[in-house]
Amino acid sequence: MSLIFPSSYRQRKELAHTALLNETISQLSAQFKPDVTMIKKKIESLIEREYLERIEEAPVPSYRYLA
Repeated sequence: MSLIFPSSYRQRKELAHTALLNETISQLSAQFKPDVTMIKKKIESLIEREYLERIEEAPVPSYRYLA
């Protein structure tokens, strides 16, 4: 699952939370049914490791790819 996030962000440097969840679920659903809680934990892990940051000024919850 860790590889799904960077590939999504290489195409778009900023992505809304809902769009990221939907894209991740879509890409992983061929392999297994991903748990939304697991995806959220992975997003938090990427924020802690400074691969992502929250975009505070965005009208909807969004993230910016940093790496």
